[in-house]
Amino acid sequence: MKQLTRILQILLGVTFLFSAYTKAVGPGFFEITLMDQGLAANRALAGYMARFFIGLEFGLGVLIILPYYAKQLMRFTFVLLGGFTAHLIYLWAIGDTGNCGCFGEMISMTPEQSIIKNILMLIVAFVIFKYARVKTISKSIVLGFMSITILSMWFILPMPNHEDFPFETFTKFEPKGRVDLTNGKNLVAIFNLDCEHCQEAAVELGKLKNNHSNFPDLYVLFYQEGATNCLRI
Repeated sequence: MKQLTRILQILLGVTFLFSAYTKAVGPGFFEITLMDQGLAANRALAGYMARFFIGLEFGLGVLIILPYYAKQLMRFTFVLLGGFTAHLIYLWAIGDTGNCGCFGEMISMTPEQSIIKNILMLIVAFVIFKYARVKTISKSIVLGFMSITILSMWFILPMPNHEDFPFETFTKFEPKGRVDLTNGKNLVAIFNLDCEHCQEAAVELGKLKNNHSNFPDLYVLFYQEGATNCLRI
């Protein structure tokens, strides 16, 4: 049981590290997710929250892999995963089927899928809590490491200013879902639904996208008077 518990510790720690990594490679997407889910009122607050949670998951992942304070860390994990799961249950109840952002854009998961994932992680955490050997070091080292890890996110992932970005408000495209146009290379086309030339150009762009593997992600804003449709091709 000792070996199994140690393996589970490593797997749980790696899961938190992977979760933090998938958010860190595209923090803008995580920020938009926090806003869409009603957890952040604006992009600035979402940026602070995103960096806090990314740093928290990185720090927690490393500490879980280490053989210290296993039971205390599992208690904190219960609280953290419990809070996330409660929020996911709420999203599932109101019919939100979009990517919950647990693994960023790398692995798209619905709230229902993420709830199952969290339940499995809670089971693993319970086994670790029950059978892990107790080892301790100075608590100041643990708290200091966690604090430095969280604060370092503001240097590793500096918060950009998107106020002048022309497509800042467009964060949802059919059938893609949540989108961060400020990250990576994207081609945004704006077409009038009543214009035949625009319709033809949209079709041609779609063909180019399908025929060239290195073509940038293509997003199209179709508009007509009184309406705007957002479509990813």
